[in-house]
Amino acid sequence: MQKMNEKDLTEKIKQLSKLDLSKVDITIDYLKMQIGEVIEPLLEMVIGANFPKVYRARINEDKKSFPNIKDLWYPDKEKIKKLGRFNAIHEQMFYCGTHQLIATSEINAQVGDVVSVMECELKEPKRKLKVPNIFLNDYKSIPGISVNVEPIEKHNKAHSILKTHENIKKFTLIQKFLESESLKKVRIGEEYNYKISVIVKEILFARGDLDGLCYPSIAVDKEGINIVLSPDAIDKYYFPTKVLVFEKILINNEEYFQLINQSTLIDSTSGSIMYEL
Repeated sequence: MQKMNEKDLTEKIKQLSKLDLSKVDITIDYLKMQIGEVIEPLLEMVIGANFPKVYRARINEDKKSFPNIKDLWYPDKEKIKKLGRFNAIHEQMFYCGTHQLIATSEINAQVGDVVSVMECELKEPKRKLKVPNIFLNDYKSIPGISVNVEPIEKHNKAHSILKTHENIKKFTLIQKFLESESLKKVRIGEEYNYKISVIVKEILFARGDLDGLCYPSIAVDKEGINIVLSPDAIDKYYFPTKVLVFEKILINNEEYFQLINQSTLIDSTSGSIMYEL
């Protein structure tokens, strides 16, 4: 973490935060060059994190239960026509959360919508995924969320980076910058505002060994973890265990998710889902 001093890093982050990302001349290549020197230290800040279960939600557009698990998996490349928070156009990523409440809260379902939530479990329950240690330290004590994060002390290179006061301050600056980008509220049609977070993911994934990224869930006031996994990681390490189908209802001016159906069997070969109703 020696390449930029604290003053230069602060100024660089200010410049990045003020960019008008809607401009055509603010290209991906330009941003990669600018962002790369800011987040380069994070390439060494990788740890193991155990997420025994993850949850992914999707709105049932026609209100019918999804017939196959592929309908709840990451979408086909040709269907990805816009930038996402951490994916480029036509790039597959698996967005999920550590609790079904997080998954349902992130999709902006309206009253009357039918929502399916898929639960996936690790094939090897104790497996730790390789993720950057950007936001994870604050989550270990959250009730109801099972996350086992390796202490930074287990990773000699990463631990040595944080030994000096200046490096701790610089890491905090980088972390706050990445959090602000990860938590951006982006309106439909303004997906260009995802440019920075997409590039951050690309630079970090260039290591070649990351399984995913974790970031706070703004939908539950940052009291939960969103996870974006590579297709290889979700396919290799997890399997679907059940699908719950909810309808969002309104009772006494309060919104609730009411369970209306659930899977009884998921065929491990074809992916077909059988339901109670």
